[in-house]
Amino acid sequence: GILVDNHMQSSFPNIYAAGDVAEAYDITLGKPAINAIWPVAVEEGRIAGANMTGDPLSYEGSLGMNSLDFFGLPLVSLGVYNAKDIEGQNVEEIYLSKRKDNIYKKLIFKDEFLVGAVLVGDIRESGVFSRIIRERLPCRVMEERMLEDNFGYPDIIEFVQEKERFYV
Repeated sequence: GILVDNHMQSSFPNIYAAGDVAEAYDITLGKPAINAIWPVAVEEGRIAGANMTGDPLSYEGSLGMNSLDFFGLPLVSLGVYNAKDIEGQNVEEIYLSKRKDNIYKKLIFKDEFLVGAVLVGDIRESGVFSRIIRERLPCRVMEERMLEDNFGYPDIIEFVQEKERFYV
């Protein structure tokens, strides 16, 4: 890919890249990577276009994600889906499998942060997990709760509020 900075500019002045050709910051990997999916391309293109016209915007980084329905079985993957893809120590995968209900959850943590999730069968929490990953909420302390059926936004509100207090 074409390596770009947080303004989507290459190492050459006035040359920008976005979408499937751009190697931009990946939130979960903590380094540049290509996330060749439509929502990432749109956001990168918006940032590149703004910077080309003199409106200095910074790109926060991408999060790989995929969603599909396989013969009535929904699946979502967010961020890193294989712990072997993460460099360093303190990486762990935890699982929940309910075969009779066609439910499978895998959460991948690095240190105290969620960096990936795979949800099969019940994907209702995918928005919550996406927010946890994107905002780097230190929620490892509630890893078992995150595997439960009724996990949701009320469970993370204190982490969100703490982060907002820290950055304000």
